[in-house]
Amino acid sequence: MPGNEEDRKTSSEDGPCMSRRDFIRMRLSQLDEQDAGITRRTDEDFIKRRAVFDAEFSEKLAALDKLRQTQLQAVSRRTLGEHFCLQNSIEQEVIDLYNAHFKSMFPDPQQFYDEYIDALKKYEYLDDERRRRNLAEGRPGIDVMSEDADKAGSPEEGPTNSSSHFQNVIGAYAFESRESIDVTEQFISDCQNLALGELAAVGDFTLVECMSSIELMDPKMDQGMIPIDLSLGLEQAISSGRLNTKSMPMKELIATFDATMAFIASFLNGNSLDQTVFTNICLSNPNIIEDETLRVASTGLLQFTRSLKFIIDLGGIAYDEDITLSCRVDESMLSSVDNDNVIAALKEVEKKFEGKRNNSAEQKAILHRLKFLRYFLETIAAIVPPSSVLAPDSEEGFIVNFKAATVTVSFLTNSLDAIEKSIDEGLQPKDGEKDGDFSWLSAIEPDVNRHLIPNTFPRAPVINNRIDIYKFWKEVVDRMTDISRELPLKVNTVEDLLNYIRGFTTNGDVFTRSLLQVAIAPFGDSIFGNIPLSNVVVNSLQATTSPMVLDKNYPLYHSPAIQQYWQQVLAAVSRSFLSLIQIYGMNETRQREQICGALKEFNTLYAEAEHMDKKFTEYLEVQDEYKMAVEMKPFCLSAYIGQHLMELMRYYIVLGFKLELFVPYEFQYCYWYLGEVISMWRYRLFEQSREYLIADLKLVPNHVDPRKFERKKKQREGFVRRKLEDIEANLMHERIDALMCRSLVSVICGLISAGHLEIPEGEKNRYSARFEPFAHVPVFARINHDQYLNDHDCGMLSKIPPKNLYERAKEASGLALDQLNKLKSINPEDKCLEQLLPIAKKNLIVCRLLAAAPEDVETGINVNSISPTASVLGVEVEPSSDVLRKASVRPILLRPYLDPVLQEDDYFGIEKAVSIQEMFEARVHYGHKIGTLKDNMKWALYGERLGVCIFDLETTKKYLVKALNVLAHLSYRGGMILFVTSDRANMLMVEKMASEMGQYSHTRKWQEGTLTNTGQLFGTSVRLPDMVIFLSTLSSVLEKHPGVIEAAKMAIPTIGICDSNSEVNYITYPIPGNDDSSSAIRYYMNMFKMAIDRGKEAREKLEKK
Repeated sequence: MPGNEEDRKTSSEDGPCMSRRDFIRMRLSQLDEQDAGITRRTDEDFIKRRAVFDAEFSEKLAALDKLRQTQLQAVSRRTLGEHFCLQNSIEQEVIDLYNAHFKSMFPDPQQFYDEYIDALKKYEYLDDERRRRNLAEGRPGIDVMSEDADKAGSPEEGPTNSSSHFQNVIGAYAFESRESIDVTEQFISDCQNLALGELAAVGDFTLVECMSSIELMDPKMDQGMIPIDLSLGLEQAISSGRLNTKSMPMKELIATFDATMAFIASFLNGNSLDQTVFTNICLSNPNIIEDETLRVASTGLLQFTRSLKFIIDLGGIAYDEDITLSCRVDESMLSSVDNDNVIAALKEVEKKFEGKRNNSAEQKAILHRLKFLRYFLETIAAIVPPSSVLAPDSEEGFIVNFKAATVTVSFLTNSLDAIEKSIDEGLQPKDGEKDGDFSWLSAIEPDVNRHLIPNTFPRAPVINNRIDIYKFWKEVVDRMTDISRELPLKVNTVEDLLNYIRGFTTNGDVFTRSLLQVAIAPFGDSIFGNIPLSNVVVNSLQATTSPMVLDKNYPLYHSPAIQQYWQQVLAAVSRSFLSLIQIYGMNETRQREQICGALKEFNTLYAEAEHMDKKFTEYLEVQDEYKMAVEMKPFCLSAYIGQHLMELMRYYIVLGFKLELFVPYEFQYCYWYLGEVISMWRYRLFEQSREYLIADLKLVPNHVDPRKFERKKKQREGFVRRKLEDIEANLMHERIDALMCRSLVSVICGLISAGHLEIPEGEKNRYSARFEPFAHVPVFARINHDQYLNDHDCGMLSKIPPKNLYERAKEASGLALDQLNKLKSINPEDKCLEQLLPIAKKNLIVCRLLAAAPEDVETGINVNSISPTASVLGVEVEPSSDVLRKASVRPILLRPYLDPVLQEDDYFGIEKAVSIQEMFEARVHYGHKIGTLKDNMKWALYGERLGVCIFDLETTKKYLVKALNVLAHLSYRGGMILFVTSDRANMLMVEKMASEMGQYSHTRKWQEGTLTNTGQLFGTSVRLPDMVIFLSTLSSVLEKHPGVIEAAKMAIPTIGICDSNSEVNYITYPIPGNDDSSSAIRYYMNMFKMAIDRGKEAREKLEKK
């Protein structure tokens, strides 16, 4: 262009002091001269059209610039709503331009409009082509239009992709302006003619158009039809007066804090930070808030959120989980949890509140919330290393301060309890509405960040109400308490640590799971920052197989070459266990994926351990005095690694059941692999460990003073005895696992033999796919499909009659139950037994029913996976309804053979004896205040009056009659009944009336283990009650009565008076009603006495006959 030539001349005359802009122009001129045939176009047709184009549209540049600005605004907001809203104004500008300048040139307005739009497309094309070529040649930022665009060709000949955005706007506007036709009925009618699985296709309506249509119809989509509201945001809310940041009312501040805690919980459950936490506009820039309390609370919540993000990122286990740490509003990422400034600011505001006298309930509520933030940040600071430790070149050490964390987390628990009680102090939505998305609060704007959300299908964030959300935070704090108190006790052995992590992860959220990972390995491979993981591995080895390389009495310990080799292997083992610690911190889906790699790693370790065992054997066999030791302890290291390898294989299959990845016709070989391969090999490896520990007590090295060795032997003997007890328990667990799996395999084969379960073709391929990761395990545990069929009788089981298979299953289930009862008598504190015993009993009953009537079985298999430490699976097989009636609560088939007392629903006439009028007079219908109402007691309420819950006495009568009938039948059979209460006002009356009935009572403080540990507390001859009646299901501190839980554990049926603030869980026969008034308690006791007396009288009449 001419102007460019003048600029270049001026630049050349200026010499070396030319500006960067002039230098670029000069360089462009040189390039144009070198390649004139490419960069310049000199044909007359194009020059003529270009001149006409410049002349005609010089007056239209202002309108064009405004149109381009409109387009750029729409693109930046990523919404077509702006295009549609501005389309009318653009069209009006074209009309005004026509009336002002071109009316005489174009008699037809439509012709001018069409040519104007066409010209805009041409200009758009030339401008985009010029920008594209400049970027391709490394010349961004040139404002003038170089002649490179001339080479782009004629606008009519060139592509029109660059104007597609403008065309979409015009097309969308034209589509919206058309008259719509409802085709719903015709569409439904035509769809009815389609066969199942058949689809209707239209050539020009592809999947892209389908997805675009769904996006446009969804109002939540960024590309939706709802325009962005530019008045949203903190600054806009302050300037418009919508948000009071100078002195926010206390009630609104409490509610805003609670809403933000709900948003943070929603983020931890997988929702975007932009859609949850940062819809609280106060968090976008707390520094401009004038109200000190609101500013400090907002700063604390912001730092609270950033600390959570940092810990989740530092934990390294959530990178592939359903949680995103990215945030468009707050892109800062902490490098540590150094929250000293925020903690100091919180303390200052707390002092101001505490310095005031007679604080209101609202002020106390705010104070508790500020303390909650501070204690949370202080707890994190005690567990997570500071920035000085996490620096790349730092050599500074750090030890997790569990003592400080335990103290602060206890304060945190107290603050949270106070917050839960003060939820009602916050502002409430109008007209009794639910909390919803909290948009009724002035600081919460749900749509403030909608323009920042990516163009993808949205997931509306789930925001729970304030009551539920603080239950969530209570669970989080409880898990933090568990970390600070229990984790330091779990590092004696690697097995204890891995089992703890796996159990914690089962119910843990992503934050506490990440915090656990940071607490275990704050940096490097040191546990808690001060315990090398190799030391924990050594402790595990000494407690399981006791290898001689760790014993000072053997030359292996004193050989530099052997020790150097051993340290290399120990480092490899420690790294593998560190990886396993991280794997167990992930969710169960990710665990199963990562275990495949861990199996390969442990297989390599097993081969290395075998090689090392052989080296140790060769080294000791040369010396005659150690031949006995070699014979008694040949494979210590490989046996230890083999145990963990088998446990990984077991856990891999168990996770498959938990995640419901297997189908019923695959259960046969899954249970077979669990029982016949994994459990049996673990049994053999544990037997080796037992033999090695026993050998440790028998071997006496020749070169050691016998007296000194005897003293050390006595010290170690106690340790070995305890470990032998643990190994015996593990052996019994493996036997139980094998028996239960054998029972399940027999049941499934019975179903297959009877034709109730069909096996599709391709079983060999399915088997190979399911156990593909096991291709990298040692040969003895690697069983292919052919070996599965040939080496075991599974191939023949399906040909055995179903009855024989069910008998075999019954026998195996009975043996498993016997082993469980024996293990319980040896180790009553084994938590695994609490889950296994009910499953074993239920399976035995089902197997007996199947064996009794195999022809009545219907298809149906229901799988229940047990705790990850037990790694045992129970299956409930559902027989037909006729068979199940024999074991149901209301027997029908066996009714002719039953006692006549059981054949009538109300044999003792209880229903006539219960009067609603008497219950009303005894004030049974009164509950507690509506604020204490439990959700699981709403079913029993009639309503509320003056803020007090009122029970529906019709419902109370129904449940009372049922409980009294059970009580009368129990009394008829001479059952023992225990009355329990902790209410001091009624305890004497309960004791007296229980004595009059000839029954028992417990009205004092409940001692832990009263029902579950009677052998230790009262002796082995104590009989447990046949029924426990709780006059209140809550203790004196309004928590669930411990006796309720113990009775449930011991399978003792219970009757409980459940008030509106009670928990009905674990109560067998709940009676909704007042549990406080003496009149109500006396009424209940009289009714219980009546039922017991009627049962006794019926028994006495029977005995006289």
